[in-house]
Amino acid sequence: EVSVFRYIYLLTSSCLLVLVGCSELDFQTSSKNINKYSTSVPVKQLNALSRNPTDAKLHYEVGLGYIGEKTGNYFQLADAAFETAYRLDPKEPQILKSLASTQYSQGNFDVSMLLLGRLAYLRNLSTSEQIIFSAVAYRAGYFEVSKAIYNSIDIKKVQTQAFDNLELYEFLTSAFDGAADIEAIKFGAGEKTSR
Repeated sequence: EVSVFRYIYLLTSSCLLVLVGCSELDFQTSSKNINKYSTSVPVKQLNALSRNPTDAKLHYEVGLGYIGEKTGNYFQLADAAFETAYRLDPKEPQILKSLASTQYSQGNFDVSMLLLGRLAYLRNLSTSEQIIFSAVAYRAGYFEVSKAIYNSIDIKKVQTQAFDNLELYEFLTSAFDGAADIEAIKFGAGEKTSR
């Protein structure tokens, strides 16, 4: 399974396709991690960063603190903090997921997909993460990649586990169910179009 994701990561890092739309994604299935830092601007973490500017974890915590703010340019500051954390520690899964989330929210679907591809390259994805990865690939226009990821999802885990991305899985199922070819998927949930 990991070798399939490694191939997908290498494939997606070398080509870009047309962007298309699908529903919004919830990357942070455990919002407890965000809420613990998002009560206000992360003053404590910013002060700690002034003493240790190369601490990836502190940059990550600053990003989490900013992500909860709804005014001003705090979202861009969160993204910048996650980018810095990623440069300092490119193998930390939480940093990769958070940066993928902010990139997705800004409409950078292809960048988000590549970050999730890197995460899949580094470790096995959970079922929920596989669903998100497939949906992001779909949104970025990588239909073949999205379908490959979708086909690798363990249906038994989807049926037996209660998780937040069930509706997203059902969207992907309807997008790929009965679609004989990728061209049918590109033009809308199995609907054939003439060219």
